[in-house]
Amino acid sequence: MSAAQSNLFASFDTPEDRELLIDRQIMDVLTGRYTYAPSENQRALLHLLRMRRGLSRAISIGEIGERLKLSPRTVKEEIADLTIRFRLPIGSSRDSSQPGYYLAITKSERLASATPHINQALKHLARANVLLDQHEMAELMGQLNLTERAVADGVVA
Repeated sequence: MSAAQSNLFASFDTPEDRELLIDRQIMDVLTGRYTYAPSENQRALLHLLRMRRGLSRAISIGEIGERLKLSPRTVKEEIADLTIRFRLPIGSSRDSSQPGYYLAITKSERLASATPHINQALKHLARANVLLDQHEMAELMGQLNLTERAVADGVVA
């Protein structure tokens, strides 16, 4: 696990502290001081997102696609990979007044961005609960717990 990964869950007193950590993480990714190498698309996305700090500076998927000559699907996939693999807090807003991607700095931005993903996961689990018996569901939940721990430890990306 890199230094940036181990510090990611540290407590931050100010948004400025969080911004410094994110700057360090991005530089680690861009300069190759990370476990994984980013793709060219990911490098271009990082350069574009570096100064998009906070919801008010979000950039739309359409603008990203236009600037980088990427399809909306590719943008979504690369953003998801940057967030998961490199543990970068890239938020997204579906609000029509400020749609797009940005670096989530504040707790409220991170929570607002995580909530749709959590809700979607819960809906999928509710559906799986209907399809599986009690034992199979318990086994699935145990596997999810183990996977979550492995991701947090940097074992699985």
